[in-house]
Amino acid sequence: MTQALNSLSKTEMSWARMHQVAENYARNGGSPRRNLTRGFISGAVAGLAAGWVMVQFQNLWTAAEERLQGDKSQHEAHEAPSTVKAAEKISKGLLGRKLKKEEKTLAGSAVHYGFAAASGAVYGVAAEVAPQVTWGNGLPFGTILFAAADEIALPASGLSPKASEVPFSKHIYGFASHLVFGLVTELGRRAIRREPRA
Repeated sequence: MTQALNSLSKTEMSWARMHQVAENYARNGGSPRRNLTRGFISGAVAGLAAGWVMVQFQNLWTAAEERLQGDKSQHEAHEAPSTVKAAEKISKGLLGRKLKKEEKTLAGSAVHYGFAAASGAVYGVAAEVAPQVTWGNGLPFGTILFAAADEIALPASGLSPKASEVPFSKHIYGFASHLVFGLVTELGRRAIRREPRA
């Protein structure tokens, strides 16, 4: 009887140890605790925050560029930003009308933050499914997003000029902005998910 109790006790201890190992594995990037809903939500929230940080970064970049070159007229685009152009297409499709002048800024921001949240959500789910995508602290994510959106999708849809028609400095500006977006998205997602640094 004593031998049977000792054997049962050892079995319980081994199950407890296996459970502990599984929890540690999950905390350190393993897949047993994968949660796509949390990944989606944490990614979307982090993407919104990253979208805001990206705008602040772009404002700082533009101000620094203007101070260095002293010619503001060269940097003020007379063409509407791609987010405003996208909002106008959406308005025509959904409402059957063009945006009013006073609606354009708000609508452009809605498109920017909507895309930021959606991109972050996709990234958050991808991080749950394949934690390797978080390698590089979101910088590869920002690079891919820059290439796919700014360099391919926006020109192809007519929302921005062809990549070959854009000055090199604008490519650097866009690339740097997306690196900031990717980094902040990953840091935010990790903080929300309470994951240790990779």
